[in-house]
Amino acid sequence: MKSIWMKRLGLALVALVLIAGFGWALREQPTLVDLAEVAAAPMRVTVREEGMTRVRNVYT
Repeated sequence: MKSIWMKRLGLALVALVLIAGFGWALREQPTLVDLAEVAAAPMRVTVREEGMTRVRNVYT
């Protein structure tokens, strides 16, 4: 009786290891990103293009 439970426990352990191995092998690889340090400074924005504003009066 004890050997049946030990056999089932062993098979369950092997199955768990196989499932964990497949999960580890099929996981997505991390994406490489560029990192930079953030510092507080005044914001400077320059627009060098000309454009046309299209505004429509809704409340007339």
